[in-house]
Amino acid sequence: MALLVTDRPGPAGGLLRTVALARPEKRNALDAEHLDGLRDAFEDAGQDGAVRVVVLAATGTAFSAGYDLTQSFEPGAPDALVIETMAAIRRCPRPTIACVQGAAFGAGLELALSCDFRLATAQAFFCLPPAKLGIAYAPEGLARLAAIVGLTRAKDLAFTGRVVAAAEALRLGLIDEVLADAQTLEALARKRADALAETAPNAVSLMKRIFGLLEPALDRADRAAIERERTALFFSDDAAEGLTALATKRPPVFQGK
Repeated sequence: MALLVTDRPGPAGGLLRTVALARPEKRNALDAEHLDGLRDAFEDAGQDGAVRVVVLAATGTAFSAGYDLTQSFEPGAPDALVIETMAAIRRCPRPTIACVQGAAFGAGLELALSCDFRLATAQAFFCLPPAKLGIAYAPEGLARLAAIVGLTRAKDLAFTGRVVAAAEALRLGLIDEVLADAQTLEALARKRADALAETAPNAVSLMKRIFGLLEPALDRADRAAIERERTALFFSDDAAEGLTALATKRPPVFQGK
């Protein structure tokens, strides 16, 4: 499995768990194995009464380049596994901290946003690229983005697909703190995890569920219609053009078809 899961003792008992993406040769692009592993890792952490905090990290120079575009999507549910994995991270009853180095693009950015707290090095950068690929992002991901940075800023990031450096990401609220390098990032993550581990786990778990209720919900009928249109987009001419342009390193020319 392309994940590294390690535990260390907490300052007041219990365990502090780190889940690290471990596919550095692919810039930690998320394939089906990674997504399955992440979902299982966060579900396991939530069910393990000894775990107090979960840190999400990555090996190599990138946090995650996003969904592995060499993987095919299933018709009718183009990114169901991505949606399930992000939901598992958000549902985890333990406090979660993302440690971002390098690129956090697309699904990689959503990984970070699915965590409760986000720390990053000064060299980190962020992007939500679907508009440049001719596809649309899942409603859950866009709702989470809007809840974190506000509706107007979320639209800017989603509609333009522009790359955001760490300093701007901090101003936007995408991340909570910028650290000079990987060493100081790890040190702060340990300090934050230790502080969180000293609180009452059941109280934190309940409040996390309450905060989850505050995020916008989608009407079932609207959601069904949106999913039909999103599925069609994945198999549109524009999506084919976006992926071809990416593979050949040229700007896409979209026709709205």
